Amino acid sequence: MTNTNNQPKMKKGFTMIELIFVIVIIGILAAVAIPRLAATRDDARVATSLAEMTNVVNEMSTYYTAQGSYVATNIATVTNTDLFSTACTTAATAIASGSTYNYCTDAGSGTLEVCATFTPTDVNGTLVVAAGAGTGNVCTGIQATDAFTDLARTYTNGGSRVTF
Repeated sequence: MTNTNNQPKMKKGFTMIELIFVIVIIGILAAVAIPRLAATRDDARVATSLAEMTNVVNEMSTYYTAQGSYVATNIATVTNTDLFSTACTTAATAIASGSTYNYCTDAGSGTLEVCATFTPTDVNGTLVVAAGAGTGNVCTGIQATDAFTDLARTYTNGGSRVTF
């Protein structure tokens, strides 16, 4: 085929400048989106942790009302939430009056930190919920919520075991 207007044929494709602009735009979008995705993941962990801590309070209160004591040789009879008896290293297997149990969450890189503590006492049926010493994103997020402010207090449980 001959060129009738004596102009060279143009090759089709992208120029280097067009490709650089596309790469820069993708980079900017990634720089904005990735931190927001990490924050969303932390928000989900905060919501899950608050729900689990609320369940612990409800389950321990129900157990005390039904049994008249917090003492249980198997923690699974009281709650299915993982609690720790020593920092975040020793999982609690039993519940005893006057002992403190820790609720731990991931502080990042697989390490756990104490976000809240639960201390049940049989003397007057109290359950004290307090903030833990954790300083990671999830713990500080939990402790900054109104839900945790309402949750962190002393509960007085009553009642006695019903028998027929």
